[in-house]
Amino acid sequence: MSNDTGLILAAVERLQHNQELLQQRMGVVQQHLGVLQQSQERLQNSQERLQQSQDRLRADIMTQLERVQDQVTAIHDDIGVNFGATNHARRVHDATRDDVRSLSEVVSSMHRQIHRLQTDVRTLKGEG
Repeated sequence: MSNDTGLILAAVERLQHNQELLQQRMGVVQQHLGVLQQSQERLQNSQERLQQSQDRLRADIMTQLERVQDQVTAIHDDIGVNFGATNHARRVHDATRDDVRSLSEVVSSMHRQIHRLQTDVRTLKGEG
């Protein structure tokens, strides 16, 4: 029995030693777990800051897009106004050209008529 007792005591000592090693390793694991939790918190904070930055960037981009859209709309309106003014100027020019042509025909007719009247006057005066 003393032999069995020695074996049991040796086994108990080995168990105690293994338990101490296990507790030491558990302490190390807990330290690593604490470091991991801190790292996770830092990552979460970084992710939140990144999300906030992304939201600000999205808002800035939308503001810039609205500004560009307003500029494009203004350019579009300017083009429409300029086309309208150009068309009006073209119509005025065409109307003026038609008026000049009509006036030219009238002047030409009057010139022929004056020429005939001058001829008639010369004939009446006996000059012709």
